[in-house]
Amino acid sequence: MCPVAIRMSGKANHKALTWRELPVPSQPELSQYAGTYQSDELQAKHKFAVKDGKLTLALNWQEPFALAPSERDEFQAAATGASFVFQRDARGHVAAVDVFARRVRNIGFTRSAN
Repeated sequence: MCPVAIRMSGKANHKALTWRELPVPSQPELSQYAGTYQSDELQAKHKFAVKDGKLTLALNWQEPFALAPSERDEFQAAATGASFVFQRDARGHVAAVDVFARRVRNIGFTRSAN
């Protein structure tokens, strides 16, 4: 059984609930996201890796934490509520990630060559 999510949308008295299956990426699919991504704007690096069948993120000196898939190429950090939306190049390779967290929106990180 796949995990599911419920979304509520609409206005005032006209609410709609939508059920959808959450993606369950395979190990090879998760490996596409692994690597170091750099933001020149923030002068920061995010290191994504795969551990125990989950995509993890390590920030600075902190221990890596697991991310949960929410859409294709999109993951959520339960502890912070941040979203990580991976971008693909014309050949379909993961090339960048955009970060959305609270008041921070669309902060771009480019994949490093190494």
